[in-house]
Amino acid sequence: IFGYTASELTGHSVDKLLPNRFQGNHPKMREQFHDNPTNRRMGTGRDLFAQRKGGSEFPVEVSLVTVKADSGVPSYRVASIKDLSALNRTESARRASESRFAAIFHASPAGICLCNGTNHRVVDANQAWDRALLDRLEPALRSYGVEMIEQPVRHGEDASLDGYAGHIPL
Repeated sequence: IFGYTASELTGHSVDKLLPNRFQGNHPKMREQFHDNPTNRRMGTGRDLFAQRKGGSEFPVEVSLVTVKADSGVPSYRVASIKDLSALNRTESARRASESRFAAIFHASPAGICLCNGTNHRVVDANQAWDRALLDRLEPALRSYGVEMIEQPVRHGEDASLDGYAGHIPL
């Protein structure tokens, strides 16, 4: 993932794999790990980056493990490094897709409801829902196994539900 051959890395500090802006503080952090070697994920709660041979940076996840010799004395530190570039792109695309869906859902002039597939409950309805639409669709929702409808009308319009006599509880 770094673009180096084994011979290009052998004998060099691991700092060679870090962006320049992190190299100054890294020796101190290595010393702290050396003094208290625990198997752990590195940089918990922070974004970590590595640097390829060509100088490009990429996000990483790093796990640190100490391998002990038979005497029990730590003899090796092993860092498992995972390139998060593809995962971050996928997560960014998922967020963008959810944002587009939410915009369409809320702006649609057609009444749309979201159902929980586990317990067959309507968990959200867009702004096009009103009492008349609820009355028309309630039989179909019941036939699909919907057991409860949560907030079937626009925020602040709960009074429109007075007298609702459908078979699905609200």
